[in-house]
Amino acid sequence: MGQAKVKTIVPTSTNNIPKLLDLYPLYKIDGYIVPSTDEFNNEYVPVHLKRLEWLTGFSGSNGLAIVLKHKTALLTDGRYLTQARLEVDKDVDVIDIAEHSPFHWLAKYSLDDGLTVGYNPGLYTQNRVKKYQKVLEECGVKLVPIYDDLIDMVWLNKPKLKQSKVIDLDITLTGRDRTEKVQHLLERIPKQADYLLLTSPDSICWLLNIRASDVPYTPLLLSYLLISKQGQLTLYVYQQHKLLSLAEVKIDTIDRWWKCYADLLKEGKSIAMDRDTVPALCYHNPYTHQIIDLPDPCIIAKSVKNDVELEGFRTCHIEDGIAFCKFLHFLEQSVVSGIDEIEASEHLLRFRKERKYFQGSSYHDISAYGSNGAIVHYNAKPNSRKIIGTDNLYLLDSGAHYLNGTTDVTRTLCFGQATEEQKYRFTMVLKGHIQLAQAKFPVGTTGLQLDVLARYHLWQSYLDYRHGTGHGIGHFLCVHEGPQRITNNILANVPLQPGMVVSNEPGFYKDGQYGIRIENVMIVRYSNQPDAPSSIRFLEFEVITMVPIALNLVLFELLTAQEKKWLYSYHQRVYDLIAQHLDGPERLWLKNQTQGASYQ
Repeated sequence: MGQAKVKTIVPTSTNNIPKLLDLYPLYKIDGYIVPSTDEFNNEYVPVHLKRLEWLTGFSGSNGLAIVLKHKTALLTDGRYLTQARLEVDKDVDVIDIAEHSPFHWLAKYSLDDGLTVGYNPGLYTQNRVKKYQKVLEECGVKLVPIYDDLIDMVWLNKPKLKQSKVIDLDITLTGRDRTEKVQHLLERIPKQADYLLLTSPDSICWLLNIRASDVPYTPLLLSYLLISKQGQLTLYVYQQHKLLSLAEVKIDTIDRWWKCYADLLKEGKSIAMDRDTVPALCYHNPYTHQIIDLPDPCIIAKSVKNDVELEGFRTCHIEDGIAFCKFLHFLEQSVVSGIDEIEASEHLLRFRKERKYFQGSSYHDISAYGSNGAIVHYNAKPNSRKIIGTDNLYLLDSGAHYLNGTTDVTRTLCFGQATEEQKYRFTMVLKGHIQLAQAKFPVGTTGLQLDVLARYHLWQSYLDYRHGTGHGIGHFLCVHEGPQRITNNILANVPLQPGMVVSNEPGFYKDGQYGIRIENVMIVRYSNQPDAPSSIRFLEFEVITMVPIALNLVLFELLTAQEKKWLYSYHQRVYDLIAQHLDGPERLWLKNQTQGASYQ
């Protein structure tokens, strides 16, 4: 049994908080709130807008810092708690946002005469600000807008946005051209509205059938879009893209956006917009009576893929499966000679670059060996990477963008002999994964209702995982796409619809020792149900990820006959679709991975 070489994880804090505090007297505030999101409400943000990371050192995609004069809190979700404690200064309180409200933390430090806390209204949605204001007032905290971004004022040598190539996707990839999409959208704009405002780059890119690379790992063009009720389109982009040319679209710059917006309101124009997506700054004017509330009509429309998009998803998952299988065969050979977490990711990327339509990674790989696997969103760095050995589990969570779709897959592997505990827990995770994958459920069912299927077997052993079971996936867009998701969060109340694409990724994490996760991507489709007394239509999932699941970690005696049948059928599909694209040794390896165990 091989012994892995380990490099110790050390904190990587970058603490610029004192620079921010120097501005408090000038603005007469006691605190300032800094989110991980940007002016476009992005989950993943470009380097020049990573204000939270610059301030605290925290690099996760979901966080909120509350910086008071003598105390700071960083709130994040269960995926990032361990990572946050490693990355931020030891004096910063790291808080699980699911268990403790930021408002309660603030209330503890509220002064007798109250606290005044500032925020940039360009970085929060209107609904989010209203929610904060209501609760904070009850805690004796006054929330005040500051129109200068305080982080930008003290962030010297701030990176600049680089010009990225804009791709105008062909209808053979999208299934619908932008003229058709815009016309469909206009039918949903209230008659009293003169314009519709979109500020979410994923909605804009989907609507216009364009992609770019302004944001790492996400093919977005940072932009705002104004649509008149006559169908005229004005796209506001950064200066770097001012020479962009798109048929039927007028191009202007974001520098001019706020003046154009103010002028329209002064002229008496009414503008429809989504309070859950547009910046709260849009409401900081005397013309709010001209703003019409309208949920972003692109959100549901882009989540339900058309037939062309769905076929693209299936095809790109085969391409990705070929690359992944070639890589796993290579990795198995390389463990003997020595390969670390970062090197493994680099080799997977090399195999993907050989596949048709590949555009780039859809997120930073989670390549985690041993104890690093217990960090749900671990990011291997030179000072934390481990050599992948044979005495523990290796968790690899990796995805890719192709012109015809986006992938997201996780596999847990063992290149030696796993412990009985590891096999048992892997099998419980697998049973939950299978139970969700083979579920049949009536139209109208939400992800909240389905989530228990993936957790049930872990719960019976008093085990659980602190992240969602599944999320929506964009079509060569955001790898995390709403509104659908599968989780035990009460907000997961959107019914799944045919054409939606979701992930299935239960897991288990033993702090300081190892992590387990199995993730496939699935399409929601109508079930071919037999004649039944009920007239209710039922749905099911079509699994499209084509990568073998580690059979050497499965305790087959704990699987039911139905679970064994599912696993056998899944592996047969993987072999049938992938083997023909592999060379001789790779094909033999895949045969052993898919057929090298008794399913009976």
